Amino acid sequence: LNAEAISEWRQVDSDEAIDEIMAASGAESARGFDTKRLREDVGNDRDLLAGLAERAASVSRDQDPKLKRLVEKGIKSVLRSARREARNEDEFRSKRKILIFTYYADTVDWIVQYLQERFDRDPALKPYRGRLVSVAGEETDLGIPRKEAVFGFAPRSSEAPPGLDDDQFDVMVTTDVLAEGMNLQDCRNIINYDLPWNPMRLVQRHGRIDRIGSRHEDVYIWCFFPDQRLEELLKLESRIRRKVAQAAATVGVEHEVIPGAATSDLVFTETVEEIERLRNEDSTLLEKAGERSGAQSGEAYRQELRKGLEKYGKRIEGLPWGSGSGFVGPRAGHFFCARIGDRVFLRFVPVETEVIIRDSLSCLRAISCTESTARVLADATKEVAYDAWSRARVDIFNEWQFLTDPANLQPRVRPLLRRAAELVRKYPAAGILQNDLDRIVDSIEAPWGARIENQIREAMGEAASPEAAARIVEAVNRLGLQPFAAPDPLPPIHQEEVTLVCWIAIVDQ
Repeated sequence: LNAEAISEWRQVDSDEAIDEIMAASGAESARGFDTKRLREDVGNDRDLLAGLAERAASVSRDQDPKLKRLVEKGIKSVLRSARREARNEDEFRSKRKILIFTYYADTVDWIVQYLQERFDRDPALKPYRGRLVSVAGEETDLGIPRKEAVFGFAPRSSEAPPGLDDDQFDVMVTTDVLAEGMNLQDCRNIINYDLPWNPMRLVQRHGRIDRIGSRHEDVYIWCFFPDQRLEELLKLESRIRRKVAQAAATVGVEHEVIPGAATSDLVFTETVEEIERLRNEDSTLLEKAGERSGAQSGEAYRQELRKGLEKYGKRIEGLPWGSGSGFVGPRAGHFFCARIGDRVFLRFVPVETEVIIRDSLSCLRAISCTESTARVLADATKEVAYDAWSRARVDIFNEWQFLTDPANLQPRVRPLLRRAAELVRKYPAAGILQNDLDRIVDSIEAPWGARIENQIREAMGEAASPEAAARIVEAVNRLGLQPFAAPDPLPPIHQEEVTLVCWIAIVDQ
């Protein structure tokens, strides 16, 4: 299997899907590999993992000291503080709310089952009984849709609609699925049950409650640290990053190896310093919301833009199109903001490579700076900008042209989903209207990912039968799948219609 196929198979986790995944995503000839040695290595890895799984299975929640500390040092401390400070029941409920973040969905389940038992049997935790919820995907472990869980946890700040605006939950356990783009400032406490590889994730989590509109004068961020082994773990990560950086420099590494980390080791020293400051209870990282270039999320950039417009709006609006500037940064290149009609396009053209960066966040990170950053723009840099803009303009034009062809906008539907749709057509439910049948079939024949495909696979089973078709329809309704609507093709344009709004040159340090 090639890299894309391996990634899909990992999500599906089904040997039966191998042939379909190979057909859809491709495979490479085994002649280029030492298959005997590879098989031995995989076998050794399998045995090692089996041993680890056996050891892990022997651990129960009651034996987990980290869970006990979560309750005794974290949750009970929050409850005592809320009871001491609150002047009424509404304030007590608001101050005792806790958002618990963890990296893996399995850890969410581990925590929730333990907390449910503790809340039920510990009199000191009585205020939390029946007020626990978790979010790891689209639904909670209790079958509550994510939006309803958020509304019940933070009805005021999430602007819950009538009928869903009851304050139902005080403790929410979640993954980073809620780490960005959510207004949860009804809550004033976050507990990071585990630390992400990139501490900038903590900034994003922190931003869920430290927001405009919070009624809390202070917010509290708690972090679990593997304190006795932290140095060892950081040295391990440093070695991993060095090897990844070496691989990237020699053969190229396109994808993240460490979650949330680039394929470069340039910023690792800064990361270690941030971790050490957090361990020493220095909240600078959280208070400044991560000012280094890798820290910001889309929401952080929107907030920065909003503040800039409030302060310099008229001056910005008065700038002529095509205005440019420059500064000294970590990666040399040229950033361009362009428009075609009402559509905005961002491009970063690096100096050291022919690959033009299209991703908006990556482009914005390349030009991250502060008001105090000195303007540096030599004549030679300005001259090079013309060639860089020409390349960026062609790239934007080509992207637009690609989207003018309706054939390029059609979804890529996995073979199994096509078979499932055909099965539903073959065995329609008794009395079903043709319009409803068409809607269900169109909902199945859509560009769903491997996770949805896996659930359709389980519903379909092995044998093609009316019962299997009924199970597929039930899965479609349960998952809330809707027909895919391809976007309208764009109208053809001339390259001259790609208009430059502004540009920035970044000079190498």
